[in-house]
Amino acid sequence: MENFDIAVIGVGGMGSAALYHLAKSGAKVCGIEQFAAGHGEGSSHGDTRVIRKAYPEAPDYIPLLNRSYELWKNLEMVSGETLLNLCGFLVCGSSEGDYLSKVQEGADKYDVNNQYLDRQALQDRFPQFHLPDDFAGFLDPEGGIVYVEKGVHSHISAALENGAVFYGEEVLLGWEKFEDNFLLKTSKRLITTEKIVFTTGAWAVDMMAKLNIPLEIWRRGIFWHDCKDMAPYYPDQFPSFVINDENSPYCYYGCPAINESGLKLGEHDVPLKLTDPFERNMPLTNEETTNMNVLLENYLPDLNTKPLAYKFCMYTISPDHHFIIDQHPEIDGITIACGFSGHGYKFAPVVGEIISSLALNGASEHDIGFLGIERFH
Repeated sequence: MENFDIAVIGVGGMGSAALYHLAKSGAKVCGIEQFAAGHGEGSSHGDTRVIRKAYPEAPDYIPLLNRSYELWKNLEMVSGETLLNLCGFLVCGSSEGDYLSKVQEGADKYDVNNQYLDRQALQDRFPQFHLPDDFAGFLDPEGGIVYVEKGVHSHISAALENGAVFYGEEVLLGWEKFEDNFLLKTSKRLITTEKIVFTTGAWAVDMMAKLNIPLEIWRRGIFWHDCKDMAPYYPDQFPSFVINDENSPYCYYGCPAINESGLKLGEHDVPLKLTDPFERNMPLTNEETTNMNVLLENYLPDLNTKPLAYKFCMYTISPDHHFIIDQHPEIDGITIACGFSGHGYKFAPVVGEIISSLALNGASEHDIGFLGIERFH
């Protein structure tokens, strides 16, 4: 029998950050991950992720983003790894649409330095895009990309240096509470722990269903495309981006090329819904291919339509598309972080800090009331 203060179940983007912050706080902590460290089976892989302060999802995320930037930079110093490339982030859409208005709302509330670009300025600044005549955009100079697998590995390594234990390729088979502790049975050992953190991504669906909070699992295709002249698509000339045409069902995003593999591109809003996360690697569908062809034909016509490669990841969608970070409302000693709804990874360091504080102290210094479980009841 092995004994810990806290066990973190699921050591991907959020779990690895929680493991680090808990270990740094002095807790005796272990992380249990059913796959290998930095795996490609969930939601925290694919080379790069967009990072941005242009945030139409809700202004209240911006203070958390400010702290997340600080913590990413701290992790760079701790790990010696380059984790951020602040090449800029471009968001564009109809100049009269709600999407850009929501970006402006957050910028005004929290003094984000977004630069407005009308249609002509967009084409002059970024001729790689072909955009509709009614488009405008904002350039977030503090945006860019974060290197996703490197971030996971850096958090795990930093956690180990602070005394954490990591159990990779080990499945949690079950758990139960007795008195003031929990007994966990994995595929390799028995563990007792005072508290548990669940950061299990798409595998959180069953737990949340018992709390009457339905989560959806969306399979997302990630595609890499190239063209004859890739120089204009590297980070020194090309930003990460979101294209939201409110006359279309599609919302596209992309990251600049970081090597010969090409640009990373994806579609955000039109789901292929799964009933089980283990279905994630079913064959690519015609609809997923068609979605990407719309992006290439309408907005990035110089790119080759045939991808060099593609992968799948999963979004775990909450009912209101906002994160769920809270303590379990019925079982003392459990902290839950899930439902990141396709826009969570950039927040991983601050989510780890919040989880650590919730698990150890029962509260967080960050304003996370809008992310609590009570909002669904």
